[in-house]
Amino acid sequence: VPPSADWSATIYHNGSAVGSITIVAGAHSGSVSCPQMTLAPGDRLHIVAHVLDVAMLDLLIVLRGVI
Repeated sequence: VPPSADWSATIYHNGSAVGSITIVAGAHSGSVSCPQMTLAPGDRLHIVAHVLDVAMLDLLIVLRGVI
């Protein structure tokens, strides 16, 4: 189910904002803005939404990396 209003979230790496995710109202996909980065063991990567939208409760985000 697409969001009922524009939706965005901030991507954090070890507590510092490094990117964002944006999905416009009614869309089934969005855009991600995040630089290439290297994660070390113990690093934290988390995503925080700015507004709760019940349509986004089943949001799936896939991360891809190279080992």
